[in-house]
Amino acid sequence: RECAGYELYYKPHPKIKERDEREFLDLSGFNITGNTVAELFYVKNIKKIKYVFAACSMASRTAYNMGLNSYTFMNIVGASFDPQTLEGFREFNKDMPPDFFINSFSQPLKENRRTIAHSAELERCISSIFTKKNGSVWFQITDPGNLADILAIVAQIRKIDPKRKVNLVIIKHHRWRVIPTNDFREYFDEVVFLLRVFYSLRPGKLFRAIQTARVIKKFPIQSEDIIIDSPGLGFAAACFASYFQKNIKIALMQNDTFRVLSGQRSYGRDLFRTRPGARFFNLILEPLLGIERSIFIEDRRRIFNAGGYLRPINDIFDHIWVY
Repeated sequence: RECAGYELYYKPHPKIKERDEREFLDLSGFNITGNTVAELFYVKNIKKIKYVFAACSMASRTAYNMGLNSYTFMNIVGASFDPQTLEGFREFNKDMPPDFFINSFSQPLKENRRTIAHSAELERCISSIFTKKNGSVWFQITDPGNLADILAIVAQIRKIDPKRKVNLVIIKHHRWRVIPTNDFREYFDEVVFLLRVFYSLRPGKLFRAIQTARVIKKFPIQSEDIIIDSPGLGFAAACFASYFQKNIKIALMQNDTFRVLSGQRSYGRDLFRTRPGARFFNLILEPLLGIERSIFIEDRRRIFNAGGYLRPINDIFDHIWVY
């Protein structure tokens, strides 16, 4: 009713248990998107997308942050969730503007896109860094949901220094399985995959952690290279932040992550927990391997997790970019 005349696209959630949605939803008139994550679909089609809707997904918040008209139906469909899950989504989206929430099917659709101004300060910062280091730029990423953020920085780098090599290190996450590598390889000069390490007491996973630390310590990063990392995203991120002291290191993070790392936002034990494996890494394994001691808490409602370091992040990174 509100989008008459527009092409309609439906993107299934990548979780296996939700792939049968298209069979019991009336999707007549919709194009079904292929294997990809929503964030990459936005990047490739951002000039064509008029509106983004989600029943209840963090991808709608990402779309809004990218300057798209974006909305959630969580206040309508939330009754189908267990109370803790709905509470988690409300907490996660509590700072979003009122127009982000569709509270009734009868309400008219109102554009809510935010204006994203060009950041001359960021451009100056990148240019200044490039005068100090003439090597490659290495991005490290775990969740493909952060890929759109990285590609925005890559576009700035290409504009400032088109010949600068830009590489991507991917710490394997289950969501990467739904993305063909060719969908994003074109944006980088080199793409490298590393195994993901879980905070666990299982011998096999502890052995993998030690192996991964050794691989990263010997990684072919030169002293003139620049590392752009997303702190708090796991063991591998801590390794990159710890083993390359001579490199310029930049922390690239969303405001929510920054608020956790800087102590501006705390989470109670009633909603978040630290597993014994994470405590073992923090107290024993990380000091033995010479890695920054980390903090990792898990959301009991399975909405989002949070990570950080014991030391202040400005003691670990040379620059901190928050968006």
